[in-house]
Amino acid sequence: MENRELTADDMAADLLYFREAPGGATFKKWTAGGDIYATDRYTLVIEFTAYSSEWLYIIGYEERALFSPPEMEVAGMDKWENQVGTGPFMFKEYVVGSHMTYERNPNYWKTTTIDGVEYELPFYDEIVWPIIPDVATQMAALRTGELDIHYIMPVEQWENMEETASGILSSKYTAARGVGCFLRCNEPPFDDVEVRRAMMVGTDMKAFGDMHGVGSLPIHWAPLWPGHPETLYTPLEDLPASVQLLFDYNPTLAKQMLADAGHPDGFKVQLNVGATVQWQDMMALLAAQWAEIGVEAEIVVRDAAGNTKVKYAQTYHGGLAQNWETGNPIALLSRFESTTTMNFSAWYDDYFDEQIGLMTSTVLSPAEEASIGKALAVYMLGEVPAIPLSATPEAVYWWPWVKNYYAETNVADRSFGMVFAGYTWLDQDLKAEMGY
Repeated sequence: MENRELTADDMAADLLYFREAPGGATFKKWTAGGDIYATDRYTLVIEFTAYSSEWLYIIGYEERALFSPPEMEVAGMDKWENQVGTGPFMFKEYVVGSHMTYERNPNYWKTTTIDGVEYELPFYDEIVWPIIPDVATQMAALRTGELDIHYIMPVEQWENMEETASGILSSKYTAARGVGCFLRCNEPPFDDVEVRRAMMVGTDMKAFGDMHGVGSLPIHWAPLWPGHPETLYTPLEDLPASVQLLFDYNPTLAKQMLADAGHPDGFKVQLNVGATVQWQDMMALLAAQWAEIGVEAEIVVRDAAGNTKVKYAQTYHGGLAQNWETGNPIALLSRFESTTTMNFSAWYDDYFDEQIGLMTSTVLSPAEEASIGKALAVYMLGEVPAIPLSATPEAVYWWPWVKNYYAETNVADRSFGMVFAGYTWLDQDLKAEMGY
């Protein structure tokens, strides 16, 4: 297509397209009956028919918040060579199983000022993003300087990389996400909250954190994160006693709680998991822990497509190993609302739905919104629609010749590309000095 600027007409056309697509169901709910149009080249009007505090997240910076020109839709969005955007780089080449290459966008609009000097962005003429499925090959490429940076380094590679790659830089952190066991709450035995509570008491969450081998990880990290402000996050020691109890691993008590709930001999249950070795190991550990309280767990492994299908269709039975994001507090709490497709636990709670609706569909002050969210997080913990197994330790590794990079990893919905691609550069002289 011709080189041209992004206009309000482009955005209107894309939002209308998005509203009718499956991924735009939530946006459609807010704008049903309302028009979306441009009043001039740079002014977009969206007529909302329902208030929501989440709209900017959905169309502003979440992964669906991407705008494409009508020309791209006509040409075919399924072809890489038709990808068009306003970013610092343009698509150049895709070699299946090898790499993707991007070249500098000569018409990119941003600049940056460093030490009082303004520079046009980006600094790179070309970026090559290799496709390396094999972890050992990834490590060898980074160790030998063929790769300049590795985003989300596997935990088991940390020590070896630091021992064998002299001078490499790293930043380690506990990510605002983890793995949970989501319980199918609309069928026995997990339709009984007392059973769900017993299962959490019979789960040693510290043991799951220890599996990573990187020291102590927080056991109270979901649904809200310790990094959230105190107006949202309630520390473990400040939780109600009935909720604190759930974090105190006690198989004897858990077995008694199951007996009190009508299961003196335990029961059989499935644990569903995708074909990820680490997750399968977690489910094996969970099955072993639950065996101690009389619960016999059968581990059901599916490929990625099959696992995605059963979790969204809510057709699995028992428990489901699933990523549990804890970043955006409103969005993450909203995922447990009855009507959302991401309510993988099939947990239906009138009070929770009412409060989520109040928080997201009513004009509230930030303090009022936070107060509701904080209370809901504590309430949800007590109801146990899912058991938080382990937070996720992560690390990013990069060589010193990558300049102006300071370990940013999550700038917009788990993406750091805009910082790395737009504002960093390579010091080729330093790379040579270091022997690479």
